[in-house]
Amino acid sequence: MAEETRLRAAAALESWEIGNAVGITWNLVRRANQYIEQNEPWKLARSPEQAERLNTVLYSAAEATRLLAIFLSPYIPSSCNRILAQLGLEPVSNGAWDRDGQWGSQTLTNIVSGPIVFPRLELDAVLQP
Repeated sequence: MAEETRLRAAAALESWEIGNAVGITWNLVRRANQYIEQNEPWKLARSPEQAERLNTVLYSAAEATRLLAIFLSPYIPSSCNRILAQLGLEPVSNGAWDRDGQWGSQTLTNIVSGPIVFPRLELDAVLQP
C-alpha cells in the first residue's frame, strides 16, 4: 500500500491535484492507524512470548510513520521534519520522495522520544472564544 500511495500521490501532485494527493496519502494514514489498533502493541508488550510479533508491529508502525512524514512534507514540512528527527533521521531533502519514499529504504536505528507533534485538541477548548 505504501508504494501505491507514493506512486498515486506523486502522479496527483504532478497534475496539480493537491486535494487528491492529500486524500491518497491520508488513506495510508488511516491504514497505518488501523494496523496499530488491530495489532494492539500495548497488549503484545505484556507477553514475552510475543516479542517477535511486537518487534514486527513496532517496526511497521515506525516505517509507515517515516514514509508518511515524507509524503506529507509538501504540506506540513516542519511537522514532518520533527517526526523524522524523532525517528533519528535527517529532515526531508530534495529527491526524498523517490530516494527515501520506499518501504525499508532507510534504516531506523535511533528512535528518540520528543514532544508530541500533533497534540490532541479538546473540543471544548477549540469552541471557546
